[in-house]
Amino acid sequence: MTPNLRLFKRTLARKQEDIASCYTITKLRFAFSEIDGDLFVAQALNFLLAGFETSASTLTFALYELALHPEIQQSLRAEILHVMGKHDGKLTYDGIQNMSYLDRVVSGEERSGFKQ
Repeated sequence: MTPNLRLFKRTLARKQEDIASCYTITKLRFAFSEIDGDLFVAQALNFLLAGFETSASTLTFALYELALHPEIQQSLRAEILHVMGKHDGKLTYDGIQNMSYLDRVVSGEERSGFKQ
């Protein structure tokens, strides 16, 4: 029996009392198992949902702050309309890349402008 397998069995025998123990056991189980199709699909879905949740949370917070601060909302709207005017009234990838105020609002740099 290899040292890693002994550690795995000893860890499984311990009582799982805290999150670190649960994480270690899960990590060891994963290390000593083969990845089948179902596990692969589950992990891919997990990565997809984790990325979606982060983006959704960021946008939700930005929209909430914009609703509370109409002056920032107006400035952002003016920038969007100005940039769209340069791109024949269409919202394009290049146009979004040119929206520096939008970038600051979404990334949270404009939070200093949000009144407490």
